[in-house]
Amino acid sequence: MIRYARIKDCEELLQLCITSFAIKEKPYLEYYFKHLFEDGSALISELDNKLISQIHMQSHVLKLKGKRLEVSYLSGIATHYDYRKRGIMRDLMEMVIEDCANNHLLTFMEASNPRLFERYGFEVVSQRKRYTIYAKELIKYSNQGVSEEVDAKELVDMYRRFAKRFDCYYDRDEEYYRHLIAFANYKGSHICVFKDHDGNAKGYAFYDELDDGIEVKEIIYEDTKTLCRLLKYAIGYNPFIG
Repeated sequence: MIRYARIKDCEELLQLCITSFAIKEKPYLEYYFKHLFEDGSALISELDNKLISQIHMQSHVLKLKGKRLEVSYLSGIATHYDYRKRGIMRDLMEMVIEDCANNHLLTFMEASNPRLFERYGFEVVSQRKRYTIYAKELIKYSNQGVSEEVDAKELVDMYRRFAKRFDCYYDRDEEYYRHLIAFANYKGSHICVFKDHDGNAKGYAFYDELDDGIEVKEIIYEDTKTLCRLLKYAIGYNPFIG
């Protein structure tokens, strides 16, 4: 049976996600199901009185060449290991795509293996790149002006100034950043902000500390000097930035 998920399904949805995705995603998944999940925001398959497959659906506002466009975003795509290769995800995906097409012009997803979704009409439009920076490359830079005193409104303003460099980006509001700050506190991640001598916020970094360095999840900056100050603060005495 295929149906829309409800709040009462959260524990089963969480367990399916935990068994399907990397363990490092567990803190975000816990936060999502506790604070962000809403009735009807996922389509699920049930068999043998068990929740076996899921696709989560959200709507986001995209800024496309200066114009606002509401789009669909798919995430949390997973099928229980014992029920894979039975066409269950195919049936679920076809229903989700039809649902999204009836509501929005475009549908996006983030996938570790995009080729799996080409059969449904998806195309790769962007890719994430991973860079490694060594602490010695930042020796000449100061971290003066950087702190972990963050404000949601300041983060929104910095993001929007930075994003205007691009033709297409997700629009964000204060609620998004309030959740980001709350999630960082929940997980033990860090958000640092650089302000100039006049108190103007110039950039921020969202990162995790690892045993052998740090991993930057997102960094927003107005210029190269701001970028390097943020990284210098974040890296501390760790040798690597990833």
